[in-house]
Amino acid sequence: MYYIQFIRPKPGVSAERFRQVLDETGDAWQKAYPEDEQVLFLRRLWRLGEHEYIKIWRVRDLARLDEWSNLTATEDSAADHISGWLEVVDDVAGVYVDA
Repeated sequence: MYYIQFIRPKPGVSAERFRQVLDETGDAWQKAYPEDEQVLFLRRLWRLGEHEYIKIWRVRDLARLDEWSNLTATEDSAADHISGWLEVVDDVAGVYVDA
């Protein structure tokens, strides 16, 4: 099962700050929660569509998404990861399975 995020910077966020937060939060989350595997992180070169970045995570099941919510609400380190993300990132996401 895959959790796919379609990502763009919030208005007014510099490209440098945006990229820094993307790199830091992804790396930190992967180290803290290795069961969440970041499979792919892409940037579109031709701006077709609204969100130019795509990040794909492999997750074990839908329950893991609930666990993410609980982690960010109860663990300071997880809350730190998500707070920086929320400051600079506008994203939409979905869950996908192999066809």
